[in-house]
Amino acid sequence: MDVLSKAPNVKLVALFAPEHGIRGVADEKVSDTNDEQTGLPIYSLYGESRRPKPEQLKDLDALVYDIQDVGVRFYTYITTLGYLLEEAAKAKLPVFILDRANPINGVD
Repeated sequence: MDVLSKAPNVKLVALFAPEHGIRGVADEKVSDTNDEQTGLPIYSLYGESRRPKPEQLKDLDALVYDIQDVGVRFYTYITTLGYLLEEAAKAKLPVFILDRANPINGVD
């Protein structure tokens, strides 16, 4: 998000936080807040709700998901992605998933 927020022709308008927050340093549950570095609103996907709300998606052109999988069963981010995809489909909103090799034996 730090790179995208400075990219030309890209306008970030909101961030969605999974478990442990947008920068991965929070406790399990997170609340809606604002990002200190970008000033953007952060909507929690691991607090009162596990899904983005329709009003949070209504003015967006697309969603970008950039969370690396770590290859363990108890990892909650894949469920967060599933819920995000379901809600984006309802809103007819494209989702771009940035993927890379799994760090557990992903590049042998």
